Amino acid sequence: MLEEKLSGLDNLFLQIEHPRRLMTVSSLWKFDERLNPSLVYEAIEQLCDDYPRYSTVPAHGSVVDTPTWSNPIGWQPQMNIERHRLKSPSEESLQEYISDMQSRPFDYSKPLWELHAITGLQDEQCAFFWKAHHCLADGLGFVASLLEITSAATTNKDNKNEKPIIFVDNKKKGSSFPTNVQQQTMGRPIRLTRKSARFRRSDNSNKRHHQRPLLINDIPDQIYYLLPRWLQWLTSWYFILINSIFILLITLWHDLWVGFLCILPARLSSNRRDFFYTGLQSFKKQVAWSDTIRLKDVRIVRRALKGTVNDVMVLVVTRCIKHYLEEIGMRHDDFVRLFVPINQRENLDDRSFKNVISGIWGWFSMKDLETSDLLAQVRAEMQAVKSSRVPRLMYKNAVEGILKYFPGFLTAFLPTVNRLVNIPHGVFTNIPGPTEPIEFGGKRIRSIHVLPPQNGKGSLAIGLISYCDQVNITVMADDHSKYPNIAKSICSQFVPEFNLLLREVNMKTTRK
Repeated sequence: MLEEKLSGLDNLFLQIEHPRRLMTVSSLWKFDERLNPSLVYEAIEQLCDDYPRYSTVPAHGSVVDTPTWSNPIGWQPQMNIERHRLKSPSEESLQEYISDMQSRPFDYSKPLWELHAITGLQDEQCAFFWKAHHCLADGLGFVASLLEITSAATTNKDNKNEKPIIFVDNKKKGSSFPTNVQQQTMGRPIRLTRKSARFRRSDNSNKRHHQRPLLINDIPDQIYYLLPRWLQWLTSWYFILINSIFILLITLWHDLWVGFLCILPARLSSNRRDFFYTGLQSFKKQVAWSDTIRLKDVRIVRRALKGTVNDVMVLVVTRCIKHYLEEIGMRHDDFVRLFVPINQRENLDDRSFKNVISGIWGWFSMKDLETSDLLAQVRAEMQAVKSSRVPRLMYKNAVEGILKYFPGFLTAFLPTVNRLVNIPHGVFTNIPGPTEPIEFGGKRIRSIHVLPPQNGKGSLAIGLISYCDQVNITVMADDHSKYPNIAKSICSQFVPEFNLLLREVNMKTTRK
């Protein structure tokens, strides 16, 4: 059997890893009870059997030869499992341990993943911390592979019509717009055309009141539904045309600005002042996670403000970052630049264990804007991010077209890569989670958290996941005295910022 070679993107993540900035994707599962060890070992064996990359290491690579996934001699899955008992039964102690493990590099003589079984929490609770090198798979494939050894594997077979909640590249061949609320709100832009089906009469509305899609520039519903049917049709197509031109223009401007920053000298392009500090990047990290908010409440806000769930979450995260910087008196930038991963899979239902990801930066305002104005800015920027052709071109041509066959090509450009990764303030990723409670090792998983790798010095790694109709974020940052308790402070502000937003929406709707 021929050994599988690393893809271009696998090579990229393997080569750009820095000792102070590891390319690690991770997930934390918390349980109310201790797990059955025999069931856990059985699940790990199944994981390695079903996904061979969990049993291999990248080897036999050179400047001109692409490494292959090779089986290490004498290795067993149990060798990648560690047990740890916390010194104190507190959330802070668990976060400190996770922070230490996030800054510890992998042993390249073993497959590049680890499982940490953590005990010592209150009331016999425990936690499982999974970490894997990004060269194995992207975040979507990593989490999907882990869910296959839980009760979610059976649930997924019984619910084949459920669609994953992910960022996608909407211009890929064969892609279609969502028809269910879950797809529509968590990663897919709302359809920009009004189908004839939208004009069908509803049992819950009057004859002229049909559901309208969201457009960036549109007329109020109160006016739209007063118009004759033919004028509704005419205005619909008019605003579709206006929106198409608007999205084209903001996408073009966005992509030109990204390209402009990439070609500028280091001193001019890396003009990020927030979250930056002098000296070498800290190898110590801070990790924290937020309390949860109900996805139901997020959808209430989305409908009231006429945005997507992603728009709402980016707005809340932006305000959390702004609040922290202003609280310590260190805000200098007017926009927070976040790298947004974009799924490049051809099939939207594909959740295979591999790297099929790209991405691009988005600029989100930290100015003192009203909620409606900030959401409009976020919506426009997210449309530019999702409509951009840059991620697809970079993935197909630069990464898979060059690094897959010439792995040493990147070596000469590593200084440029190290400069570019410092341009954004952080990375914001959105991973789908189960909609129903799931079990692992014979026990129910109480909560799930995810983390992407950092993109550069002083940057934030922000992972958002939904689980059982609840949403939370996890944040990792450099542990530096200039920005104390940054991860914990941003996470602690997540729920209050959203509650303020929800209160504002409720006040707005009750006044109508």
